[in-house]
Amino acid sequence: MATLSVRLDDETREGFLAFCDKVGLSASAAFTLFAKAVVQQQRIPFEITAKDPFYSEENMSHLRAAAKRMENGEYEIHNIDLNVAEPEKEFHK
Repeated sequence: MATLSVRLDDETREGFLAFCDKVGLSASAAFTLFAKAVVQQQRIPFEITAKDPFYSEENMSHLRAAAKRMENGEYEIHNIDLNVAEPEKEFHK
């Protein structure tokens, strides 16, 4: 049997211990369940998502469409000169 130390901020630690107490598990048993699920499934056993709106489906769809336009040669090159009121644009299609 080996020992593994985990660093958590105080709020996460207290919330985790409260949850474990509520479901009748020790923190050690909960981490053991997690580790065994990772080993058995060869993945994190839950979905990991980013709350950053950059990763929203709407934005990802926009980025995929923009990448496709780039692949098809449909893009604009912007030469931005901060000393000029209107940046120069060059359109490729």
